[in-house]
Amino acid sequence: MALTEGFDVGAVEVAVLWRKTLSKALYTQMVGRVLRLSPETGKTDCMVIDLVGNVEKHGFIEDIDHDSIQLFREPRRKRDAPSPSKNCPVSEGGCGAILYGFQMVCPHCQYNFEVNRIVKILNLKHKLRPSDAERFQKYRDLLQRAYHFKRAPTWAAMQFKEQYGHFPPMAWGRHAVFGTPPPDNAQQNYSLHLQAIANRLNKDDQWIERYLTMEF
Repeated sequence: MALTEGFDVGAVEVAVLWRKTLSKALYTQMVGRVLRLSPETGKTDCMVIDLVGNVEKHGFIEDIDHDSIQLFREPRRKRDAPSPSKNCPVSEGGCGAILYGFQMVCPHCQYNFEVNRIVKILNLKHKLRPSDAERFQKYRDLLQRAYHFKRAPTWAAMQFKEQYGHFPPMAWGRHAVFGTPPPDNAQQNYSLHLQAIANRLNKDDQWIERYLTMEF
């Protein structure tokens, strides 16, 4: 119980939570030890280091209202529940930080949840390094632009090379234009798109098949 309840020193800036609790009231009290402002020392913020999962259990302290920790109360409505949280996944190259559920990029290590979701869907053989996440999304955006403006998919690869100095892996382009699952007529439309470009650039059927396979 040391420094958990009744400890009032406003200048304290860091709290280390090393005691797990099922009580939201006690959790609030523990974190509350460092929430006080301290005009004397110029303190305006604090740091909470949670080693036992209290934040995951009870939510971020700023999401907890007084009504939610009363001993007797009506069942809390779903909309009053703490904001959902998630961990930046260490197993996939993340840093393990606890984030809000809506955050798609970790502010600490730049792990990109959306890009890695696409990587899982595509079943790529190699995980993306954090430095490749931007390039991965850039190539996919370029392929979409190429289709929209009736350009060859090779235009996207050349634009990528001009910006980054190397060609992108073709596996990065899978499902880039139509997403997954693709619409019913997507393959037919893309085939017609590639056929028109092949006629214009004097490309053979193997070229068409190559980029059809890359997309679908």
